[in-house]
Amino acid sequence: MQEFRRQPDREQDGTATWSIELLKRALRKASDGLPEVSGFTIVHVIHEGGFTWQENRTWCDTGVALRKRKEGVVEVTDPEADQKRGSSSRHTK
Repeated sequence: MQEFRRQPDREQDGTATWSIELLKRALRKASDGLPEVSGFTIVHVIHEGGFTWQENRTWCDTGVALRKRKEGVVEVTDPEADQKRGSSSRHTK
């Protein structure tokens, strides 16, 4: 979890934001990393940590959003996020 929370270094990682593939490469290359970790495992572990993948963004906390207000940007938390996450992972017809 620490690696994906780290802001990518453009020189070292070749990116400004993480994708699953780039995170997998970074984890496999790290001296204390996981040389055989899969993308599936990364997604599973991060999701279990309470994060979701936003297609146009990097990883973000589930149920947490940044909103612009008159006084500036504030973090808003949905108190029902855990309940909603459980139902949203089901397949729909």
